[in-house]
Amino acid sequence: MFWRIHKTIFQNRLKEACNILIAKGDKIQIIEQQNIEFTPLPNDFDKTKPTFAITTIQDANRLTKTDTGINICYDKQNYKVSTWISYLQELEVLNNDCYFLPLSLVIHLDLDKFPIFIRSDSGDKLFTGFVAHTPDDILSHPDIAFYMINAPETMCMIATPKKISNIEWRLWIIDRKISGYSPYSWKKKIPLSEPPVTVMELAEKVANTEWQPDFVYTVDIINGINGINNLPAIIEINAGSTSGFYNADLRKILSDIRNLMNTGF
Repeated sequence: MFWRIHKTIFQNRLKEACNILIAKGDKIQIIEQQNIEFTPLPNDFDKTKPTFAITTIQDANRLTKTDTGINICYDKQNYKVSTWISYLQELEVLNNDCYFLPLSLVIHLDLDKFPIFIRSDSGDKLFTGFVAHTPDDILSHPDIAFYMINAPETMCMIATPKKISNIEWRLWIIDRKISGYSPYSWKKKIPLSEPPVTVMELAEKVANTEWQPDFVYTVDIINGINGINNLPAIIEINAGSTSGFYNADLRKILSDIRNLMNTGF
């Protein structure tokens, strides 16, 4: 099997991932940096054989645009917040009170609408979500300035700010089954441990929902909202080909992806 993997996704676990795949006799193309130019697939790449890409959003976009034929679980439409939240709204979703507005209109919201949590609707994560207390917080945000000038039609998700736990859970759904999981935090590195039962139950509901964004994807779940523990909620859905692994069991996840690709999904 052929893999195209990006160092940015695996970070300090790149060698571990390569050893797992090499032991299975697979061929690997490693992309080591954020190249301005597209790195082509090897000349001997055979798209008729099992393949899979785990790479950056930028590289994923280039792969899909160039129609290389490599298998990649990265559907831009399905990973828009407005898409997945529409299909999963009957489950526990953190921002189920959200609405959507173009960036050019968000800055004209009445002051009594603030504070708001704002993030890009796009699955490409054009800017990280944050809490804005006034329109000036949006206008002065360094990551938004570009879109305000060049793409004021950029659609944004707006929701009521919520206080959530510092620890979140990422779970990998492969062919409708939970393949792996890892806790993560923006503040510190969290060792691998089993998720709370409530988190696993919610992930199972996502995996068993009729609508699925892809054959391989991740669901991020929080287990505490506004000071109430054991209250699980979906934060977001992410593409299986562009999601970081944190401390998840790489051997299990990569083997499950490999098995799926070899069945000719």
